[in-house]
Amino acid sequence: MSYVDDPIINITITLLIILGGIGFTVLSDIRYKKSFRKLSLHSKIMIVGTIVTNLIAWHLYLF
Repeated sequence: MSYVDDPIINITITLLIILGGIGFTVLSDIRYKKSFRKLSLHSKIMIVGTIVTNLIAWHLYLF
């Protein structure tokens, strides 16, 4: 079974890892508070930190 070339499996596992890293409290905060300004400080830090970390890792991978 070769899952190396299967994009559905790779994207699913990647999204599960990212969402698990963000955490349940941030995901529930996003669900009930639709605006970024209404989110708690913890949620804002986790979202921005996740995006920045993924962008840095993506750039390093390309480099």
